[in-house]
Amino acid sequence: MEACLRETERRRTKQLEYNLINNVESKSTSSSNMMSIFDLLKDEIAAEKDSSGKSSIGNNKSNNRDEAQNPQPLPQRVGLGETTASGVITDHIPSKPGVYFWKDINGKYLYIGKAKKLRSRVKSYLSPGAKHTLRIKKMLEKAESVEFVLTPSDRDALLLESNLIKQHQPPYNVLLKDDEAYPYICASIGDRYPQFFAVPRRLETAEASKFRYYGPYPNFNEINTVLESIERRYGLRTKSFAARHGSENGVEYKREFENALKEVFESPNSDESCPVLALREQFEEASLLFGSEYNKCRDVVAIERCSSDTTKAIVYLVQLRDGVVSGKFSYSPLLPSMDGQAGDESLALSDVLQTILEKHYASAGDAVAGAHSFFPDEILCDYEVHDSRSLKQSIRKFRRLAEPSRRGAIQIRTPNKKGPRVRSDERAMTFANDNAKQLAVTQGFKDQAGSLETSLDGTAASELRKLLSLERNPRKIECYDISHTQGEGGVASRVVFVDGRPAKHLYRKFNLKTVENGDDYAGLEEVLERRFRRANFAGASQIHPAATGVAGGGNGNDTGNDDAWEHPDLVVIDGGKGQLNAAIKGIQRANAAIPEICAIAKDKEEVFVPGTSHPINVGSPDTPALLLLRHLRDESHRFALKSHRRRRSRSM
Repeated sequence: MEACLRETERRRTKQLEYNLINNVESKSTSSSNMMSIFDLLKDEIAAEKDSSGKSSIGNNKSNNRDEAQNPQPLPQRVGLGETTASGVITDHIPSKPGVYFWKDINGKYLYIGKAKKLRSRVKSYLSPGAKHTLRIKKMLEKAESVEFVLTPSDRDALLLESNLIKQHQPPYNVLLKDDEAYPYICASIGDRYPQFFAVPRRLETAEASKFRYYGPYPNFNEINTVLESIERRYGLRTKSFAARHGSENGVEYKREFENALKEVFESPNSDESCPVLALREQFEEASLLFGSEYNKCRDVVAIERCSSDTTKAIVYLVQLRDGVVSGKFSYSPLLPSMDGQAGDESLALSDVLQTILEKHYASAGDAVAGAHSFFPDEILCDYEVHDSRSLKQSIRKFRRLAEPSRRGAIQIRTPNKKGPRVRSDERAMTFANDNAKQLAVTQGFKDQAGSLETSLDGTAASELRKLLSLERNPRKIECYDISHTQGEGGVASRVVFVDGRPAKHLYRKFNLKTVENGDDYAGLEEVLERRFRRANFAGASQIHPAATGVAGGGNGNDTGNDDAWEHPDLVVIDGGKGQLNAAIKGIQRANAAIPEICAIAKDKEEVFVPGTSHPINVGSPDTPALLLLRHLRDESHRFALKSHRRRRSRSM
């Protein structure tokens, strides 16, 4: 199997190189409607090939402004550049399903992929030891940024990825499936003896009125499961055969078919007495977002408060057009004062939405022309706008300027509470809200110099105390890492966080003196011994002032008389069990009491503590405690690499 994979990859690489050199557009085999096993499993195959390591995603770049009066788009974008190896925080990228887009310096799509866990997948591209194919290496050489959009499930991601690949034709996707589509269940309502059957795509000819389509589905297996369940419940195949050959009344058969159609496919709400309906709804969940007729031309708008500043909000607008996300826009307005009245919040958010939407659609003249219209037929908002009539008039005015031939009503509403649109509205609103919340987290991450709100408000410290069985919430935390080039120019870093914020005036670097051949274990042993011997020599307290109620450290960013060698509440080591044991050995050699200490490994984000050879159970990878530990590790790695490069440049 491995040899087969290698040979297939070699042939595809050669074909891609030929296409790029000769400006040939890549196409899939004509009339193909099945995804190859390599495309179905490309994420898994790539993940097996990629070795774990430090991510080198670049810092977020955005052009947002705080004022609603002049809002600017704020995409969920992670930039790359020449300094990608300098260690960049990627904790704001969630471990959730979604679709990611690699783009070049001109914003052109290079590669589109899906992932069940976006953080792990994006990191795998940039791991220093990753073994990429020539195709991916060339793509990364041209890549300037990676963007992503969250989806409610990996099934939604699968469908959105396929639609986007067909729309944008990125050159580095293995196969570009112009003629492929996800299959549907078809009801031939125009036939004398109607039936349910699977079709690879919808019919768009004049005869389309004879059929009704339900889906799409990710694969034919799920369609077959639904069709078999229908047959077991209604016996339509047997009855159809009998009706065709005269042993059963054709009118009676058609009545049975219409009953099945109504119960399974056209019932507005789930019916517990009809298990086939529940099964179909489960399989068609992705189609509610990217295959629904209601989302053919709809904008969905969500608003979320920023995590770092409750006076700011994130307004996220996503354009859903013909099964794809044709545009994403994000604005960061200031919220008016609530004056302590609970009823004012909805009114304030309504006013903000009104202002943002008026500005957004007025900017249509600056929008990049594309395959889809900038203006929707419907706008779905999680809050009512206070004057929908004037907003509609404003949108129609700018629509006439941009698209003179465009006519038709514009509907502005909140999600339905009943009726056939309930599930589609709920799915679309969840999609927009999830991305708005993620943008709010990202914005808060930048506003606090990379510190999440949960790191600042004590939530992460409290969770760390429980996770590591500490006596008290850790206020002052130190983290250590080693950096070298093939054993030369070894440097260790110590970064310090106080109250969840980087205290950069307490950062220190250590040039390794006794370590050769790049022995990280020996390097950590040396550095921890030197650090705690220095503390003993300076007579530093073994208890941080926070534990005794003595003021010290302020907000973690002041340059007061903080003791750089004072014992921390917690020591974090960048590494696994071996690095942790080496650090403890160094502290013992310094004749110092062993502080609270743990290690966080890069490989699987595992956390190790003394006394056990196995990592502890940390639960979800997105808990505030683990986010803070990763922030510490990433910052120590960045600082170690920066110090090492400086030392190496001086020696050259």
